[in-house]
Amino acid sequence: MGQICPHCQYESNVVSDFCPSCGSPMNEHVYAGQQKRAQQAEANAILLPMRWHKFLICFSLPVSIIVGLISIFTQLLPGVMNFDPSLYKEGFQEVMRFSFQLSLGAQLLLLPGLVTAEIGLLKKKWFGVNALGYVYILQFLYAAVNIYILLQVNVTAFETILSAVEMLLLFILTRIYYKKRRKIFS
Repeated sequence: MGQICPHCQYESNVVSDFCPSCGSPMNEHVYAGQQKRAQQAEANAILLPMRWHKFLICFSLPVSIIVGLISIFTQLLPGVMNFDPSLYKEGFQEVMRFSFQLSLGAQLLLLPGLVTAEIGLLKKKWFGVNALGYVYILQFLYAAVNIYILLQVNVTAFETILSAVEMLLLFILTRIYYKKRRKIFS
């Protein structure tokens, strides 16, 4: 990278004390300013592709927290969405009851992870990335257990299988994404 003359804006490839075009002195602070701008451009190249981070902290995690709270409240309120065994065939009622309880338990375990991930990612702390990984792994495990339950009662588990694959991919891709941006997290 060359020097830029502060007077005529001529860019010289040769580092010198005087501008080759107009002869004005090339001050040391001009050269230092150019180095600072180059370092800033390099730092911005790392920070620039933060769209996934902004999507997570501004939309995805807050919506997940709200949906999780609503789900927990509706499952705990009497008479709203309690388990109704008459909806299921004889012999499958206990398995489906377990699935219902598993869903509530997963929501109760996911909520603190979602809140921790949101706070950590907002503050650009690495524990937020770890909490997000915890959430994705927990959702993957919940989907895997749900697949097993659905297969036990002879129900197709295609959507649940897709959900499990999605959570595993999100975990892997998010880890790769944040490891490339590790410098901006403390």
